[in-house]
Amino acid sequence: MIEIMNSRYSPTEDLGVIATYGIVVKELGWIFRQQPIADVGVDAIMEQCENGNPTGKFIAIQIKSGESNFSISKNRLIYSTKPIHYNYWLSLNIPIILVAHLPKSGKTYWQHVCKNNFKKADKSWSLEIPKIQELCNKSKSKLMHILSGKGERNFIFVLYSGNVDVENDDFDFFEKVNCIAESSICFENIRKIFNDAGERINKFHREISTNSHDYKIYINGLSRDFNIYSKRLEFEIDIFSKLYPEGFFAYEQFILFNYLVNNDTDLVRNAVYELNETSNATDELIKVISSLEHAMSGFHEEFKPIVNCFFDILGFILLELSEARDMTSALLHRINEYALHHQPPPIS
Repeated sequence: MIEIMNSRYSPTEDLGVIATYGIVVKELGWIFRQQPIADVGVDAIMEQCENGNPTGKFIAIQIKSGESNFSISKNRLIYSTKPIHYNYWLSLNIPIILVAHLPKSGKTYWQHVCKNNFKKADKSWSLEIPKIQELCNKSKSKLMHILSGKGERNFIFVLYSGNVDVENDDFDFFEKVNCIAESSICFENIRKIFNDAGERINKFHREISTNSHDYKIYINGLSRDFNIYSKRLEFEIDIFSKLYPEGFFAYEQFILFNYLVNNDTDLVRNAVYELNETSNATDELIKVISSLEHAMSGFHEEFKPIVNCFFDILGFILLELSEARDMTSALLHRINEYALHHQPPPIS
């Protein structure tokens, strides 16, 4: 059995799913299907019904339950997310809504997850959810505007429509799966930049003293170099934040297809191995960055203004890499959990 980190049970999450299920089924009169495995960015799918008949038109749902997930004011909720998750959502290329359930008030709100509804805030993205937009029977007309087209050839929707033909359906996941490998190039580039920065710091400490007549020249050189390092790192993490979620979503679809449709546990096992390797590589890079961040935190106050921009980007990179690692861990946990309770047999 694959060793996956233990996951704590969260009743708050279940409350959000239960509330959303009730609204979709009772008030909208539509079909609600919870995701069996890949629920990192999509918790469920709802299918429109007309006169009790499924139409083959879908909307994906991401459910966030609990007041702590939002900044809440009188008229709105704000949900903030990191670039890597923002890019993940946009890479889905399917209609998707964010459902916000607040257990204390029992209220459930929603917002269309699309580029136009996000606002950039420094190094994060925020989605505003108006409190007038409660999820209820009055939401139906707005939701109908964002429904997928009937028969749309997106694997998730085809899977949930029950119309998958293994012999004739050709879902090409492989091109996008390669985005994971391409994102690993960013790992190597980031690691090299950190090595260069570390050597530059060591050289400065070895060779320069405050009494040196070249001290000011070296200070200016150090400042210039670290500005360059910061720009290079910002470029690399931006590419990573776009490539990784696209490849990750392709892995989710690939696993769903081969586990739930083809029952091919060998291919799933290989995909799990590759994702584990990616997760381990991410952990190693996080350790390298954390070590450098710790070393830089001990700088004399005189040097700190020189490397402030570099220090800021270190923190941002750690957040992005941690988000990628957590996404991967969540998917691996779900695969393992599903394998424990369903056929085919657990992956070993």
